[in-house]
Order: sequence, then C-alpha cells, then structure tokens
Amino acid sequence: MSTDAISERVLSERFEILIRNESSQLGFPKFNSIHKEVVCLQGVADFVATLGPKLRSFASEKVLGAVDSGLDSSARILSLLKHSSPRSEDFITKKTGFSQKTVRALIGKMLDKNVIRKTAKGNFLLTSEWNPPPIEMWAFELKISNWKRAIYQAMQYKAFASRVYTVFPKEKEKLLISKLELFRNMKIGVIVFDLQNGNVSKILLKATKEAPSSHLHYLYTVLQMASLEVH
Repeated sequence: MSTDAISERVLSERFEILIRNESSQLGFPKFNSIHKEVVCLQGVADFVATLGPKLRSFASEKVLGAVDSGLDSSARILSLLKHSSPRSEDFITKKTGFSQKTVRALIGKMLDKNVIRKTAKGNFLLTSEWNPPPIEMWAFELKISNWKRAIYQAMQYKAFASRVYTVFPKEKEKLLISKLELFRNMKIGVIVFDLQNGNVSKILLKATKEAPSSHLHYLYTVLQMASLEVH
C-alpha cells in the first residue's frame, strides 16, 4: 500500500471520529446520521451527514420496499411525481427515457406499496406514504493533496448537499490558502486536519449553505442514506 493510501485511510478514520464525537470542535452541529462512502448519482462521497428529522422516520418498509430493486430508476420516476399534479405514463416514459415495460414494472411496485396511486383518468400521484422529510445533507470530500480533484468532486455533491466541505492534511495549509479564492468562488468549505492529533483541526473557509441543485440527486441520496439507516 502506498504512503498516500495509508495517509488517506488515517485521515478518513480520524476525521470520522471527529465529526461523530467532537463535531463542536469545528463549530458544527451534532449530526443525526453520518455515513461513509455514500454512493451518489455522481460519484461516491467520503462522508455524508444529515440534519433535520431522523431518516428512520422516512425509511418505512413500504417506502424502501417500493424502490429497493432499482433505487436509481425509482428515484428518477419519483422525482417527477407530485401529490396534486397527476403525471401520465407517457410523460414519465418520455422524461426518464425508460422503456414502457420498465416504467410499468416500477410503477406497479410503487402502486403495490401504496407509495403512488392511480387516478380515475389513469394518471399517477404520490400518496401520503411518500413524504420525504426536509433533510439537510452535508458532504465531505477528503484528499491528501489533489485540491483540483477535490473541487471537482465537491461540485458534484452540490447536486444533493446543502453544504460541501473538502478536508486536507494541515501540511497543505499554505498551498490551500493560496488557492482559497477558488474554493470561495465555488462556495466550498476547506478544512485542514492534523493527522498526528485527530483533535486538532482548522476551518480555513466555511461552506456556504445553498439549496441542492437537483431534486433527483437529492432524492436519490436521501433514499440511499435512509436505506443505510435500516440495513
């Protein structure tokens, strides 16, 4: 294993301890849930943490049972549906690009679980079973040295996260300060972390809170996090 790989593992392990147990050191609130290496529609976030209602209140057997065989496909359909504006099968098929057979199979499972309902005209609405809580997600991308890659990945996470932070060893502090304006322009936070002492860290730049840029990506990640909570 390379030196960088070992350092990345240590950085991940020690940063996880900090945000799980001592998040106040960073001026962060206490998170309701924290998961490592969360698969998103765009990449894999090193850590995703949540604030707001607990995910278990949303992760009912019916909700997860309706999407567990195809989270990506199901999220794409659910992101198009409303509680009060019916959507037709043709609309869903065109918007998703899925085959009619695939759309019917996924809709059928959601109907069985009472996550959606069919109107008298044959269109579809969300039911009260489908009521995602107002979850605020924070994403963290950890890097030993590749700040350009960190920015690229952090920008992807803005699709679902309200705040995005990059985390580096404190040895990179001088370099990061010289690049700080780039992170500021992207509204991405920067944290430097002491690998020798996991309790010592510094926020060089606070992340700016913004609404997630994609309802689909937000929905997919909420479902992914909810699934991790119950499995």
